[in-house]
Amino acid sequence: MDDQETQHVKGCQLCQSSDKTPVPAAAPLVPVSFPSSPWDKMAIDVVGPFETAALDCKYAITLVDYHSKWSEVGFAASVTAQTVIYFLSSVFSRFGNPGTVVSDNGSQFTSAEFATFLLSRDIKHIRTSVYHPAANGAVERFHRVLKSCIQSAILESKPWRQTVTDFLKAYRSTPHSATEVAPCELLLGRKMRTRLHVLLPDPRENAVTRLADSVAAKQHKMKLYTDKRRGAPVPVFQEGECVRVLKPTHVPKAHQRFSEPLRVLKQLAQGNYLLEDGRKWHASRLTRFNIPVKNVSETPALDLLHVESPVVVQSNTSDGTSVTTGRVRRPPCWLEDYVT
Repeated sequence: MDDQETQHVKGCQLCQSSDKTPVPAAAPLVPVSFPSSPWDKMAIDVVGPFETAALDCKYAITLVDYHSKWSEVGFAASVTAQTVIYFLSSVFSRFGNPGTVVSDNGSQFTSAEFATFLLSRDIKHIRTSVYHPAANGAVERFHRVLKSCIQSAILESKPWRQTVTDFLKAYRSTPHSATEVAPCELLLGRKMRTRLHVLLPDPRENAVTRLADSVAAKQHKMKLYTDKRRGAPVPVFQEGECVRVLKPTHVPKAHQRFSEPLRVLKQLAQGNYLLEDGRKWHASRLTRFNIPVKNVSETPALDLLHVESPVVVQSNTSDGTSVTTGRVRRPPCWLEDYVT
């Protein structure tokens, strides 16, 4: 009966709607597979607006190659689908079309015009989970370095475009921490001639296996550290289970921080789930919703006061002795608490 009462309380929809204790589950970090060739899988994103920037530098469009870590940056006054298409057309005219482009769910990336642009070039488009920027970690990590460069330009009162151009030259010619090889060597097949590289370059070691092992070791180390810090268990949401989504926008006081219950349609890869609203959500924004159970009063209770005791039947044998058959009648245990 205690279990029934506990399940009844857990299934109370009103209690769950006003409860402040539920916290979305922290999903384990899932490393991204390392592409086998450069310029095959790209990550694109938009950073901004920069409040102190010039009118034509309010936003920055960034593009990062998953294999070589080669990065491209383009400034714009506003970010629309046309602006992104113009930026990508300029980059693709120099390096060719990639096989896959990963982006978030921004309006400029979900528009029909952008989809037509990628389709005309036979480019696969992958969109990350809703309001989960960590799913596009390659470009998000590059944003940290880019923002530091822009901050230095502000402090030294230098032009943004020239500062970012010099920064990209240094970034592309410096060995990356994940691959341990400069992006220009992996993409262009040669070392970039800079002030520090005045000698003839050594023969390039083109070993994809060594690069993949280096990236895998780096990702494994990051996964162990992140999962230990998060205390992230394996997601336990099953198909058909009801969950609630933590609202990504600001919620006024006395309003629910979580959405109405939604049913899990399918468990996707990398800790993502497809809900019945048709959108893909990461497990870090989900919390379980217990379905209300039947009222406890509907279940018939056991009547302890009217339990029939087993009947003892005595029969006489041929020699005159009596034999007792059946179970021995014993009084219930609760009668031992009373003195007669």
